[in-house]
Amino acid sequence: MVSCLTLLNDSHILARCTDGFNQTLCGMAIAVQDTLPALIAHDPAGASCLRCQDMMRHEAAAQAVQPRPLSARALVQRLVDHLNNNDTTRLEELLAGSLLKSLSAQRMSRLHQLFPGWCATVDELIADEGSAVLRYQVSFADAFSLLGCLGPAVKTGQAIVLRLANHRITDACPIVDDFAFWSGRASTADTGCAHCIPHTNVTEGSINDRHYY
Repeated sequence: MVSCLTLLNDSHILARCTDGFNQTLCGMAIAVQDTLPALIAHDPAGASCLRCQDMMRHEAAAQAVQPRPLSARALVQRLVDHLNNNDTTRLEELLAGSLLKSLSAQRMSRLHQLFPGWCATVDELIADEGSAVLRYQVSFADAFSLLGCLGPAVKTGQAIVLRLANHRITDACPIVDDFAFWSGRASTADTGCAHCIPHTNVTEGSINDRHYY
């Protein structure tokens, strides 16, 4: 147990001053008019109170393990990077809700199987806290002539609206999606998207497959 005399002989770290009291990190509350200059350390690192020092280290450690949330623009750019690299690791740090469930490793891998070298370049990104509009172009190879391209190709004018909540992307509403990657996420047999027609699947499946992802 620390005596009151010891506390008064130590120098402390000021946490806050409210209602006429100086409150220290170690838990003392001293009336402002009774606070001697030597009681409050001018340099927190030089405070002699061990409890104050322990609390300062604890607060610093707590702040270090809580990374600053990404901005809406940074979230969208990070998602584009993951798509370009076919990387599904730590997507829970970017996505939530139905979008997190639907962007599986299988779906992203399928995109790169069908369109080798798939790489999106951001043309325009308008974002706020609740939504983002992304316009982008994609360079790729059309491995199975799904888009009627021969050799390396580029698709411009791709566009999507992304919904955001609590620093996560929660939904995607495609405007132009030539690769049917976004529009086919929640597809059923009756949903029409760019690639929802019978087509022989060279890699896996059969001619009866209606969706490629």
